[in-house]
Amino acid sequence: MLEVAIDNAIRTIDKHNTLKIKELSFHRKLQVLDSLKPYASPDLTKALEHLRNLNILRNRLAHEFMFDGGNEDLGRWSEAVLVDFPGTKFCRHTFRTKIIQAFGALSRFLVDPVSSEGNVESSLD
Repeated sequence: MLEVAIDNAIRTIDKHNTLKIKELSFHRKLQVLDSLKPYASPDLTKALEHLRNLNILRNRLAHEFMFDGGNEDLGRWSEAVLVDFPGTKFCRHTFRTKIIQAFGALSRFLVDPVSSEGNVESSLD
C-alpha cells in the first residue's frame, strides 16, 4: 500500500518523470522522492524519515536470522508516525489498529505531497 502511495507521490510531484518507477526498489523510490523535496510539502521530510525507518525494520525482518524485537520496534514506529501525522478516527488503539492507522496516515499524506505554495509543474520545467 505504501509503495503504491510512494509511486503516486513521485508522479504527483514530478509529472515529467521518465523513470520506470514500478521497477525501482523501495529504497531507490525513497531516494527519488527525497530528491523532489524542494517541490513538496515540508512534511515530506518527516514522511521520508518514517518510510526509511519502516524499510530498515523490513530489511531486518527479511535478512536477520535471529531478528528479535520486531513487534516492539513496529509499535514504536507506528506511534511516531501518528504523532507526526495525526487525524485518525477515534477507536481503541490496539497494537494492530495503531499500525494500520500509521500506514493509512502516511498513505494519506503521499496522495497529496505537494505544497500549496506554488505550482510544482512550473517549478520542475
